[in-house]
Amino acid sequence: MIFENNNINSRMRKVLIDWIIDVATNNNFHLETLHKSVMILDSYLMKDPDFHFNKLQLLGCISMLIATKLEEYYVLTPKDLSYLTCETYSVDEIIQFEQHVLEKIDYNVYISTLYKHYTSYMTSLYKNSNHTKMISTLNIILFHVDILYNYEFDDIVESCKEIIDHEDKYYSNCIKTISEKINSLEEKYMKTLFKHKYRE
Repeated sequence: MIFENNNINSRMRKVLIDWIIDVATNNNFHLETLHKSVMILDSYLMKDPDFHFNKLQLLGCISMLIATKLEEYYVLTPKDLSYLTCETYSVDEIIQFEQHVLEKIDYNVYISTLYKHYTSYMTSLYKNSNHTKMISTLNIILFHVDILYNYEFDDIVESCKEIIDHEDKYYSNCIKTISEKINSLEEKYMKTLFKHKYRE
């Protein structure tokens, strides 16, 4: 995803998203919650191009707070978020900023995430292809927000097709990123397999 902000660059955004991923993973949040957090984050940044980076983590907290209210049974609380930020932000600050964020994005929180679009696309592809193993791998890789929200939709779709079909008709940095993640995942799987075999 491409957005314009006068004070925040893509590297700062990526660091924040990595932190959001860690929090979501440690709390066993649904993937939809993770992706909705990023969508809310980006929606706000596009609405406020002069937003300063010194409150970027606070914005990440609010994005997750709102997303968990929409998607999770057990939601994050302002107290939880204050603790996660080592009390950098007080409970009152978090509550007040949540109201500000909601007003800024016009309470538009029921937004369709890329996660849902890609789930539908990959399900359709899975049913109509013999490359089920590769598609299953891609299914895991593409749920990473650093791919879904850093590349254009058409680029990701064409990259997926190229990786699956090996026709050498398309190349982009997106293919390289996805391929690296696949290799990393396979390497991790082989190491795990080796450990289990060694124990036996």
